[in-house]
Amino acid sequence: MEQLNGWLKTHRTAKRLSPTTWSDLPEDLRLKLENLARDEAVRRADEFAQDDLLDLSRHDAVRQLVNAMALAWTLDSKQVCSVIEDYIDELPPEPGQEFDKLADRIFRHKVSSPWSDVQPI
Repeated sequence: MEQLNGWLKTHRTAKRLSPTTWSDLPEDLRLKLENLARDEAVRRADEFAQDDLLDLSRHDAVRQLVNAMALAWTLDSKQVCSVIEDYIDELPPEPGQEFDKLADRIFRHKVSSPWSDVQPI
């Protein structure tokens, strides 16, 4: 979990992230992020098709384009960090670390909140 928290600290301030930034993360998390990248690539390809920039009848070519976009295009860092935070929250706490994990989770969500949500009324 320390590796993931360190990754978040390193990459949270970036505006966009490349799929290469998560290549060293645990495999199950990496698969979730790859699915996010693939969903985004499909969404972008659909936008291209709606703008008549992409012919969807060429299934093999469209599949190759989507695969390439999922591997190469950058994603909004907030989306990526959100998936990683959810993954961290799903991990079971180490025995005796339940309170620490809860405190980390609360602090992480407060830090990522806008200032207007954090400041006292």
